Amino acid sequence: MSGAFNPLKNFRWLVAASVATVVGWAWYAEGVRPLREDEVTTRIRIAELGGKIESAGKAIEKMRAHDGQAAEARAELDRWNQECPAGSAMTWFPELVKSHFTRFGMVVAIVRLNTTLDEPDLPGYSRAYWSVGLPISEANKGLASLLAAAELEQHHRFVRLLDFAIQPDPHDLSRRIAVLNLSALIRK
Repeated sequence: MSGAFNPLKNFRWLVAASVATVVGWAWYAEGVRPLREDEVTTRIRIAELGGKIESAGKAIEKMRAHDGQAAEARAELDRWNQECPAGSAMTWFPELVKSHFTRFGMVVAIVRLNTTLDEPDLPGYSRAYWSVGLPISEANKGLASLLAAAELEQHHRFVRLLDFAIQPDPHDLSRRIAVLNLSALIRK
């Protein structure tokens, strides 16, 4: 009876196979569970790192832009250092203004320093504020002085025209005077 059907023997094999399958599945599930948890954690970390990499890329681009601006500012400061006359601004700035307006056929009546303030972003430099008085002839009615003032800014980048006014000359009320308020970056 070796080939006869024995339901008890087959049932035992079926139970043994089922138990082995359940045990194997449980063992597999327990072995895979930490890997799945690690996978979830890793995906979260990858997403976080992706955000950080994107932020870092933006920061790098900003730094490159700032480096470019800093290089331009350094070049501008170097140009200014080459253009800026040596010595006291009390001496060279009035001469610079007088020679500039003389090229336009104008005589400077007065160049007066109003105040100087430290330039916080540029150690060793100050911003000086000046008043310049230019007599106006009847022929140009102030137009030449306005054009000459605009040219002053173009030729000397460290000088800025703050305001421009035409007023009666305090010494001769029948005449007019152009009053310019300028600022200039100077060495301390």
